[in-house]
Amino acid sequence: MARWAVLRSAELPGGRAEQVAQRVADAEARTSNSARWSHFHGWEARWLLALVYAMLTAQQPKLRPDPARLRAAVEADDLEAVDAAMEALDRAAARLLTKDSERWGGGGQAAAGCVRGRRGR
Repeated sequence: MARWAVLRSAELPGGRAEQVAQRVADAEARTSNSARWSHFHGWEARWLLALVYAMLTAQQPKLRPDPARLRAAVEADDLEAVDAAMEALDRAAARLLTKDSERWGGGGQAAAGCVRGRRGR
C-alpha cells in the first residue's frame, strides 16, 4: 500500500497543493528562525496553489499528468515518479506564481485577468 504522502501528491488539486506547500514549509522551517510563520504561510500557499492547479488543469488539459503513469507511480509507492509525472503542471504553476511577470507567458495574463475581474466586483 502506498504511503499517504504519495497518495496525496498524486491527488489534484488539493492533495498535490498540500504536499508541495508542506515540503516548502518544512524546508523553510529548517532554515528559518520563524518556523511558526512558515506554518501560517504554508496554509495560505496551499489554498492558492490548489486554485492554480485547478485553473491550469481546466484551461490546459495537456498539463494533466498521464493517468496510467500516475497510477503506476502510486502503486509503486514512488514519490519521485509522482513528482516526475506532475512536472509539467508544477512548472506551469510556478510560472504563474512567480513575481516576475515577464516569465508568466500567456498563462499569467489569464491569471491577471481573473484577479482584475475579482477586484471589479
